[in-house]
Amino acid sequence: MKMIYEEKQNFHVVFLGFLLLLIVIIGTMDFTIYTIYPADWATVVADGTVIFLIFIFVNFRKLEIKITDDFLEFGFGIFRKKIPRKKIISCKTFEVRFGQYFGIGIRYGLNRTILYNTRFGKAVRIKLRGQKRDYVITTNNQKKFCNALKR
Repeated sequence: MKMIYEEKQNFHVVFLGFLLLLIVIIGTMDFTIYTIYPADWATVVADGTVIFLIFIFVNFRKLEIKITDDFLEFGFGIFRKKIPRKKIISCKTFEVRFGQYFGIGIRYGLNRTILYNTRFGKAVRIKLRGQKRDYVITTNNQKKFCNALKR
């Protein structure tokens, strides 16, 4: 399989820093609570919260996009989509705005799309044969992305 296009988008460093700070604060609170009240419900909640935030950090710190001869693959960590290029009908430039999806990550839009993004702005909209929802993926180079799919 020959690589035609590859891109990685990291989340903004401020967002990642905030998430790490939250993990440290809750982890410190968890340790403090545990030293005072071992095996209390509060430690279970704090442990679960820290584990969940670490899971979010590890899986959603960057969006990876790969286009090969046969497939378009994109996603975050374990949340990935691998689509045969034969199923792709069209690739169009798209602009992602906050009011359309209300956040970053993997989002469902009111316009019957599924968004994979690390920021707002430049994106592409991928229409697939036999699928009701289109995929919207943020990208640094919309034209290069769509041209790679058309090859």
